[in-house]
Amino acid sequence: MCVELSLRIMSILVPANLIEIICVLTWLLCTQILVSPMRLNIITAYTGQNPVYGYVSTGPGAIAGLEKAAVMYPEVFRKYTLYTVYSHGGIISCADAAIQMGFLAGNITDILERNTGFTIIYTPGCSLETMALGDFAREWNLPLLSNVAGDSRISNKQRFPTVLTGAGPDHTSMNMALLDLLDLLYWRTVTLLCDSVSQYPGPNTFFITSCANLRAQQTLRRAKLYLHNIDFDSKFVQDFGPFLSQAKGQSRSLSS
Repeated sequence: MCVELSLRIMSILVPANLIEIICVLTWLLCTQILVSPMRLNIITAYTGQNPVYGYVSTGPGAIAGLEKAAVMYPEVFRKYTLYTVYSHGGIISCADAAIQMGFLAGNITDILERNTGFTIIYTPGCSLETMALGDFAREWNLPLLSNVAGDSRISNKQRFPTVLTGAGPDHTSMNMALLDLLDLLYWRTVTLLCDSVSQYPGPNTFFITSCANLRAQQTLRRAKLYLHNIDFDSKFVQDFGPFLSQAKGQSRSLSS
């Protein structure tokens, strides 16, 4: 019925932008009709107690967001069940959390096998966690939503066709913007200072991922750029003067 209605609309000679608007409205209506009688399963996955993506810091937010969405879209969330899979642990690293995510995939499989309806997986996990769970979601053809992961590799839709991230710091866009800025200003010699910030095991994931992705993008432009990389850890190094002097002496552009 929805398809026939869309075809009839498309056959009418009206401006293209109006056709697009009508098609979008029709799609929303059809989606609402199809989803409302269907049971909706929402599976949330957490690992450890990392202050950025652990259960205590992010679990209540997910529950509050779901309750608000149920009020805003009652037709969609008329029949939904929230499942939570959780791996205990303290403030663990992103790499260790990604390993734990593999075990949680087994718990998610148990939920999938005993339920019917439409299932969505949500995780506030770091990039490595999201990639581990993203491979799982691809094989089950399930949408996976993440609000923290920002690794540029997640944008590979051949590997992660069902993954959608809403991270504020989009490493892919940030890197492209910086490289475009270098091209705009004709800066060709660049020094990248990377602080591992190991004293903050939660927020440091952003800096480590940002530097790794930026260097990967820079490598693709080695024909244009002369790259100098300086790594340090502010947990152990307090005097940044030597790093800054080195950067000043070997490049005109500084990024950190």
